[in-house]
Amino acid sequence: MKKLFFFGMIGAMALTFNACSSDDELANDQQLEQKEVKTRFALSLTNSVKTRMDANLAQVDEQFRGMKDIQLFPFSTAISATTTIQNNPIALAQFDEFFAENVNAKVYTDVTIPVGTSDFLFYGRIVNNDGQGQLKASYEENTLKSGSTVADAINFSLVPIVETPSFEGGQAIIDGLNAVYAKIPADASWNVVRTAFQSLKAGSWASVAAFMEDLYAAVKAGNAEETAITGAIVEAGFVNAEGKAVVKEDGFPRNLNLPDGAVQVAFDDGTGTFAYVDGSVDGMSVPTMDVYTKPAELFYTVNSKGVIDEATTHADNFKKQEYEEWAQVIEGEYRGNVAPVTLQTKSVVLRDQVQYAVGRLDATVKVSAETVKDSGAEGKEANFVTVPAGGYTITGILIGGQKQVTWDFTPNAAAPEQTIYDANVTGTAVVGTPTAPMYTLALETAKDQTINVAVEFVNTGNDFYGINHQVIPAGTKFYLVAQLIPSKAKNYDAATLNKVFFQDHATKLDLTIGETSLQNAYNVVPDLRSPKLEFGLSVNLEWQQGLIFDHTF
Repeated sequence: MKKLFFFGMIGAMALTFNACSSDDELANDQQLEQKEVKTRFALSLTNSVKTRMDANLAQVDEQFRGMKDIQLFPFSTAISATTTIQNNPIALAQFDEFFAENVNAKVYTDVTIPVGTSDFLFYGRIVNNDGQGQLKASYEENTLKSGSTVADAINFSLVPIVETPSFEGGQAIIDGLNAVYAKIPADASWNVVRTAFQSLKAGSWASVAAFMEDLYAAVKAGNAEETAITGAIVEAGFVNAEGKAVVKEDGFPRNLNLPDGAVQVAFDDGTGTFAYVDGSVDGMSVPTMDVYTKPAELFYTVNSKGVIDEATTHADNFKKQEYEEWAQVIEGEYRGNVAPVTLQTKSVVLRDQVQYAVGRLDATVKVSAETVKDSGAEGKEANFVTVPAGGYTITGILIGGQKQVTWDFTPNAAAPEQTIYDANVTGTAVVGTPTAPMYTLALETAKDQTINVAVEFVNTGNDFYGINHQVIPAGTKFYLVAQLIPSKAKNYDAATLNKVFFQDHATKLDLTIGETSLQNAYNVVPDLRSPKLEFGLSVNLEWQQGLIFDHTF
């Protein structure tokens, strides 16, 4: 399976198996009954280490961080989704350094390969992932018995951030909202305050506390009604004695490692109370908690024919020789002899190189001008918003359209869509100068599939009005969405360059907060699957290491 190595990481790996000489001593009748041969096993990585989620986790720092959980599935014919797995997978031990530095090779001994094996599926994952990215492999949950299943039984899934969705951690927020709202007088002079309450959508601790700080400041004159309201705000814990919002780094839903905008509240006119809601509120569609996943994990894979030989000294040879490429080892030492493993086979090499199984997003963000427009309060004109001198802080990237992938790391069309939330990216969007690239790993997407991506910002400036005239208070999170359409890439090719995310490729995304971008700012995370998203983006696309998207929000 030939691949283009635009991903720019460690570009490739290849595998070698060398048989133990003890098998030569078997009597002829024993050899006739023998169904497996013991081998030495080696893999090779090229020097082009060029990727990361951060420099450590995805190896952009050009330091190989090891491989673990290595599984080798043997097949007796060319592999497709319906090909039967010949035997249980062969597990290989973790390694952190190379046996032969000149070709970045690692050698194993006493690896048992079934006779008749002609093709292999190889999987492995990075060592020291630190739990930031994660993939769940189906073969980790089930023992694959010989002849009992096919390649399509193997799949890989992103891991939900919250396995069992629950609003329990936010009950104090709901109780506080209801307690404060109950103190608002029913007469007409308080209509503006009641309306502001009833329009509240963002349900995180940070968003509600910011709202309550503004309310506290607005009603702080000191009469009995106002004192009752401010007292309820303080008693609920939203503000301190000085009327400043109480900051909680573990406030709901951050305590679940979800974005602030992941939870939404709605006011019920019938009961006069607030509650958390899933789905849509007033046409604002948001994903449920279980849709959010961790980023993909740095995984390795290949589907390859085996190259066999009867020699036993190849591993020592390629350690000594000055080979520059693994293909030279295969041709120079093994003569490219593609054939199934037999009783006489002493050495096996994978013909094709091992590659990264996932794709990478390289995102940068900048602001186009020192002053941009918001949407204005409802019924009023837009405001000119001054971009803060230090820029808008970036605290996360969200990637929609992610699905479980099959044995060859291509998307399962029948699987539900999920949204990656990577809160480990950091940057500051300033006027004129793009941020340093922020890296996130993602699974391959379908041909010509449109993918929506959102960036999570902190409003480090003044209050402004976003989409649907929703206020974005200072200090709270807001979200801007980009739409990535493969066919809009300048060098789009319908046959080959047609996916937003490819295995072993990098997709470059250059984002710009434009003159009217804040008009499309969300204070909750919009459902990136929704057809009613507001983007406000101008798009210039170019393919280099992968699809390159140049957006203005």
